[in-house]
Amino acid sequence: MNLNNNPTQEQLRELLHSCDDNAGRHIIRVDRRGEVHITLLPDDEMPASWAKKMHNQIQFRYKTHGMGSGYVGPEAAKDAAYVQLLFRDLLQDWQSGSRGYIEK
Repeated sequence: MNLNNNPTQEQLRELLHSCDDNAGRHIIRVDRRGEVHITLLPDDEMPASWAKKMHNQIQFRYKTHGMGSGYVGPEAAKDAAYVQLLFRDLLQDWQSGSRGYIEK
């Protein structure tokens, strides 16, 4: 899903649905081209150190979601209110030129 190419909530649902919430910690992030990614962190990697390594590729990212927290995966994709809120936040943060870590 690219925030520059008329993204839809359905695209976001598909992205969320493709994740396994029980696989580990996930970071929702946007790269410098506007592409939205959900990254599964390696078990031994701290979110801050991962973000520091990736800083040249990340426009902004949201807080790390713990394993089984319900913020990614098929159940998250079914939550219409959550998808709508996340979609709105992604668009607003991209359009405003947000950078770095955003606590959401």
